[in-house]
Amino acid sequence: MHNYSLLTMLLVSFLPFQGGILAQNRSLLLMSWLHQVDSKWLGKSIFKLSVGKIWGAAPYPYLFNAPGSNRHKDFQLIASNSFQTADFYEFTQDQYVAFFLEQRFGALLYKSQSKYFKPALSLVQNLGFGRLSNPQQHHKLALKPMEKGYFESGLYVRNLLRLPYFDLFYLNFGVGAMYRWGAYQQVGFKDNLVTQFIFGTGF
Repeated sequence: MHNYSLLTMLLVSFLPFQGGILAQNRSLLLMSWLHQVDSKWLGKSIFKLSVGKIWGAAPYPYLFNAPGSNRHKDFQLIASNSFQTADFYEFTQDQYVAFFLEQRFGALLYKSQSKYFKPALSLVQNLGFGRLSNPQQHHKLALKPMEKGYFESGLYVRNLLRLPYFDLFYLNFGVGAMYRWGAYQQVGFKDNLVTQFIFGTGF
């Protein structure tokens, strides 16, 4: 079993605005923890935890937008460690926590004898919570935090097609799908579903 872990942290203090209505000090904290566990029984488990918080009143440009990546196309490239069924600026908050989990089973579920076809299944679960402390300060903007919890689940199938590139490595192609559910689920089924194209390289 092989483990990998990476912790990053950023703490920033902002000076007051000169002549602004929000003339006070603000501090911002961003923290990200990436952890990976390899197991011969379950494959590869990849966790990412992201946390952000702002102390002090902050104008819109300083707030956190949830990392949404939905481009509303029939097929779009996957964007790991983001909410792939959420719009880019759909959720805004001054404090949030987001958790991204991918379980890669690799060749545990199906072993292919072909070097061009080696499907590898992954299950994905993403969730996030957020809060906007002083919404009255942004009364001219329709801002929505993830107070009720944002949830999406899906699966990827990588390596459906593997093409050799000058005997150096393989170009890998696959597909995936994510579905949005919970308190922020849309009315129509298709509005909650995102289909994806997966591209990568391997040996």
